[in-house]
Amino acid sequence: MYYCDRTCQRKDWKEAHGFECKQRNFHHNPPGPSICNLGGSEFKFQLMRLLAILKKHPEREHDEQEMYDGTKRSFNNLLSHQDKLEDDYAFWESICLVAMALEPPLLIHCEMSEETETELGERRKKLFRLAGIWKTNAVVLLNEAQNESIGSGIFIAQSYFDHACRPTAICNLDGLQAEVRAIAKIPNGQRPCVTYLAGHRSMQERKVALMTRYNFECKCERCVEEEKTDIIDYQELKSLKDFLPPAVDWQGILRAGERELSLMRKCYVEFDERISNKLLILLQEVASLDAPKVMLKRLVRETEEHLRITFGSESSDLVKLGAVRRQYGI
Repeated sequence: MYYCDRTCQRKDWKEAHGFECKQRNFHHNPPGPSICNLGGSEFKFQLMRLLAILKKHPEREHDEQEMYDGTKRSFNNLLSHQDKLEDDYAFWESICLVAMALEPPLLIHCEMSEETETELGERRKKLFRLAGIWKTNAVVLLNEAQNESIGSGIFIAQSYFDHACRPTAICNLDGLQAEVRAIAKIPNGQRPCVTYLAGHRSMQERKVALMTRYNFECKCERCVEEEKTDIIDYQELKSLKDFLPPAVDWQGILRAGERELSLMRKCYVEFDERISNKLLILLQEVASLDAPKVMLKRLVRETEEHLRITFGSESSDLVKLGAVRRQYGI
């Protein structure tokens, strides 16, 4: 764990790290496993962090936040999908190991009363529920350049937005702030949906990814459509994404880009971030190959409209667009 300075470290010690650090170190010669020698992924440390925060601030488990539609939601309202995890032996085993690291040392190798066993059993059930909540709802936090993971966290308000493979909203994370923007008309009575997945994936790939990471089977509108018939050829879409023309040919790049966009429009709403990002990439590619200015100006107008609606007028992608226009005199 790293801190930017001493002030940050002292603040975090009071926030949660005081409890967390004791559990990480446990004892010099622990009779059972410590949190530091359990092995495995970062999950055990993330779970320890969650436990530390809730122990220092138990009110956060029940504090309600008002959602955009006036309803209220708290940490305790988050789904854990425990029923999907009960048969996951590796997950259950890791939870038990973390529980052992948290239990008093003398309880590891001594005979326990029935009451103590019951108490520990209830404690492990709660730990299992918290682990499920974390696995289902936590999101990755990125640095300012949006190219490196610096941690993870749970946003109560953001977790209110369900997944759809054809999302009608986009969630942008800026530090500890999450902004949700509508990218399509949403009928009255319907909730905005965001996507939990990046890139282009077939229905089967999406279902596997969502079940593995978030423990649910997707039955959104797009998945229902694709159960009846293939919307597009995903192999073609993926190959177009990596297309390289045989020569320096702006027309070939433009044709491939427009074909990729036509396939994407069958999968997503018009102002989906994948379409907006592709337009900016396509503009950069053809502009660098001295494409006609008339065509470039048309592409600039389309790209600018998409970036404003998808990401907002303050987005860094609009800055990139401005730089392209200045560089190539568009």
